[in-house]
Amino acid sequence: MSRIIGIVSGKGGVGKTVTTANLGAAMSRYFDKRVIAVDTNLTTPHLGIQLGMYPFDVSLNDVLKSSKTIEEALYEHNSSGMKAVLSSLILGDIAGVRVDTIRKNIEELTEYADIILLDSAPGLGKEGLITLKSCNELIIIVNPNIPSVTDAFKLIKLAKQMGKNIIGIVVNRVGESKYELKPKEIEKIAQIPVIATIPEDKNVPKSIAKKSPVVLMNNNSPASKGFLTLCEEILGEGYYPPKQDIFSRLLEFFRNGFWKFRR
Repeated sequence: MSRIIGIVSGKGGVGKTVTTANLGAAMSRYFDKRVIAVDTNLTTPHLGIQLGMYPFDVSLNDVLKSSKTIEEALYEHNSSGMKAVLSSLILGDIAGVRVDTIRKNIEELTEYADIILLDSAPGLGKEGLITLKSCNELIIIVNPNIPSVTDAFKLIKLAKQMGKNIIGIVVNRVGESKYELKPKEIEKIAQIPVIATIPEDKNVPKSIAKKSPVVLMNNNSPASKGFLTLCEEILGEGYYPPKQDIFSRLLEFFRNGFWKFRR
């Protein structure tokens, strides 16, 4: 049976879409799972941009207007093997959508996937609530600061009232500032375990610019290691990186260590 996991947050800009893109790509590429990522943020969708999958012919908007089926809106991300259902960037395409049919359409995808990830709109507005109603499990994304965690606490309280299984909190963009909240402090406020921390990593904005998840662009980067650990936590499976042959190791040495040594 498919797991339908909502990637949610109490406020925008904390890294839901980055998390969705990297979890989906990593689970598909490195854990051999059938993954479908659905951009349920109809107002400000970004998943297709980060995956480099624009333009496309059929959007989730078309499905919610009953003009297309959810299967027709299903596209494959070539470099990872995951599939995605994406929302339209065109503002006018929001008109006429029936957001109350999202859950029904998502349930039609369960025969095609082991994991369905829902990239939610932020907060507790109509789109955010629809995502909450459509998933069975939740991952809460926060940044290590008071406003982000406070907003997430409201979301957590509502999710508990709805009987949702909250897998845990992911603390994104963790740096070295003494003003940042520590995981134990976040757990104390939210009363939910922190299951992963994703460090601040210059490779992430680079990967967004290149329209490729960082776990594919550089799976040894600090953020990639955080996302792979998160996959292990969610799936209950270990990640074992493929062994490199001698030629690959030599190439990596000349790209990295050799030039550093010369300086």
